[in-house]
Amino acid sequence: MATPAIHLAHSRALGLTYERIEECGLEIRSVASHVGAIEMSLVARGDVIVVGCSDRMLLTPGFRSHIQRLSAVARVLAVVPAPGPDSAYLAARAGCHGLVAREVSCEAFRRAIEAAQRGELVYPRGSVASLFRLIKRNGKQNGVNHTQHLTPRQRQVVELIADGATDRKVADVLGISESTAHKHVQNALRRANAKTRSQLVARTHRSSARISRALGIA
Repeated sequence: MATPAIHLAHSRALGLTYERIEECGLEIRSVASHVGAIEMSLVARGDVIVVGCSDRMLLTPGFRSHIQRLSAVARVLAVVPAPGPDSAYLAARAGCHGLVAREVSCEAFRRAIEAAQRGELVYPRGSVASLFRLIKRNGKQNGVNHTQHLTPRQRQVVELIADGATDRKVADVLGISESTAHKHVQNALRRANAKTRSQLVARTHRSSARISRALGIA
């Protein structure tokens, strides 16, 4: 197989996508300071675009819009610092073809790039296991449905969070104070037994069927 040609999109918030990229022996076709700065005229169908991001960024509508635009042409690989249990869900939901930890070795990073180039889905084994558990849990008709434990207002708040809304944005949309919006978020976290907003979205947002199709398991 030819040496993979890739496009890098660094992050304004996180810095370099992968600090050891020069050690990987990859052909870097273009480099952008952030995902929105990628020059689409340089991207060919089937290319691999490596994007530095975080769970919070994967929840942001603007960032997701960029990923979806890119994934229609190329294969997008998200590089996340210390991926958590919900990172795979968020990456797949955003339209990424795979996810890799920024801390992996050069050999592992290169293997991920080569797999993406072959058209394979590239997710860490542990992340895939977490994702399957999430899909299985959400797919059980008689299983626990965390949305049942939320009030109608809390469900509204969760849907807004899933679209990347901050407490201030939630307050503006719902016509409530920011402190009240924050209380709704905290109550939703407690009722869903979630520690973070990304975990709250993963446990309550109704996207399991779409994620299954994205991963080719539906």
